Amino acid sequence: QAVALLLLPNEILLKVMEHLGVLELSRMLTVCRFLSYGQLPNDTPLSLVEECLRQRATSLGMTLPQKLPLGETSWVQALLHTEAQRERSACTVSVGQWHSLFVDIDGNLLSCGVESAEDDPNESTASHELQTIEPIQNDNNGQVNDESIHHHPTHYGQHGTSQGLLGHGILKSLTEGVPTPRRVHALSGIRFRSVSAGTQHSLAVSEEGALFSWGCGGAWLGHGSDATTTSPTRVMAVHDVRMLSAAAGDSHSLALSTDGAVYSWGARALGTMRLLGHGMLEEQSTPMRLETLRDRVITAISAAFSHSLAVDFDGNVWSWGQSSHGQLGHGTRAEELWPREVIGLRGVRVVNVAAGDTFSLALSRDGKLYSWGRAQRAGHDRTRNQLLPRQIKALAGRRVRALAARFSHALVTTEDGALFSWGAGSRGQLGHGDLSDQRVPRQVEALAHLRICNIAVGSYSSVAVDSTGRAWAWAFGSQDGPRVDAVLGLKRRAVDNVALPMPLDRSLQLTVHGYGLNVNGLRQPRSRKRKRSMSKC
Repeated sequence: QAVALLLLPNEILLKVMEHLGVLELSRMLTVCRFLSYGQLPNDTPLSLVEECLRQRATSLGMTLPQKLPLGETSWVQALLHTEAQRERSACTVSVGQWHSLFVDIDGNLLSCGVESAEDDPNESTASHELQTIEPIQNDNNGQVNDESIHHHPTHYGQHGTSQGLLGHGILKSLTEGVPTPRRVHALSGIRFRSVSAGTQHSLAVSEEGALFSWGCGGAWLGHGSDATTTSPTRVMAVHDVRMLSAAAGDSHSLALSTDGAVYSWGARALGTMRLLGHGMLEEQSTPMRLETLRDRVITAISAAFSHSLAVDFDGNVWSWGQSSHGQLGHGTRAEELWPREVIGLRGVRVVNVAAGDTFSLALSRDGKLYSWGRAQRAGHDRTRNQLLPRQIKALAGRRVRALAARFSHALVTTEDGALFSWGAGSRGQLGHGDLSDQRVPRQVEALAHLRICNIAVGSYSSVAVDSTGRAWAWAFGSQDGPRVDAVLGLKRRAVDNVALPMPLDRSLQLTVHGYGLNVNGLRQPRSRKRKRSMSKC
């Protein structure tokens, strides 16, 4: 069969390879030198695999550098890693503080959660008036108290509401919300590849590259006004830009285009203007491209409460915003108004990053995990804040595959599908069955029998997706915030305290992204005979 395949004309071979994923192409390269070097000396100087990869990148609107990145030995390997990076950018589950977003196996967008933490029986959605967000006061040491960020009474709208988060229009009750994942019908017929749940707004990117936003009114929506949007609305300021992914922070947003450009926008809250990376202290209510990174092809982004991160094609990490605990990784606590390269990671080929509120994570291409920022969150079992990137020794013997961080905790998965967590555990968000903090990564034993592929971290909750596409969630009930069981889609089970992973609705089957899937991050719609998701991730 292999010989018959090689007898086909190059044009036919290219058509065949267009439908292969990164894993399949990599395997073909290891067993067939013809595909790497060409059939005859007079053939095109590009190998068939390289030609295929370049054609796919062009069709997706992706921009490739003119020079081979440092550390790469061939364009074929560089292009394979670029497509793998694109797969990683497809986020099919995201958890905020009050709600969760999902993309199922058919590309449909679903959401669940609440839009208010108040249990007011006289609540009326029509009477809610969202007030201007006020800055949070610093503590006695002049630093933002990150434990109080999500409890400040003026951080959200009046009565603690964040109307429009779920995208289902005006709800009858903000406190009841949507108890289990429900399809967002306003976007029926549109297939999605990536979602991001912020504190008071939501972002989604379709497979065609369109950017949508909705939620509590503010500049973070990107529509040029402060109006609340209760249904997903396309961000028209970038309607002609094909987006790859988006990241929703607390009061600001980031978007990454297929050609490697980064856009940011946000509101006048908690020094948000310092988070935007434009070097100016003004509100930006529509997406604006980051000029500092214009000559860089960016491949990954992450947005947190007080800072933002980005990775370029060469594996360099950039950070900007506030650095109260050293979360920017520059060796100081000084803020940065523009993106600045994290020099401490030079020489490390970083492929992905995750920003927690006061700490940061970076994943290298060889599976090593680095962190910096607040001591209790960085995973090093140290008492002093980590101002420069440092490899997490507790995971030194593991090859990390995926990472996620949010308010005060983090999750990572390893190549063998094991799940680890660390950070604050007072809400049961670590999944170990207790409310203890963990300074260093600890394996979540309750899911040790499964191969975990995708992960998401909320303010006080966590979600993991196994290799069959099934989602597991955990957190712990609280009296000073929304019911976490509703945030995670568990409310119909009357579960208040879930400190151990618990499966979500069996009807919710998520797309599992990884090296074994089609390079475009797409899956064929389900046939009449129900099929499980890919068994490998």
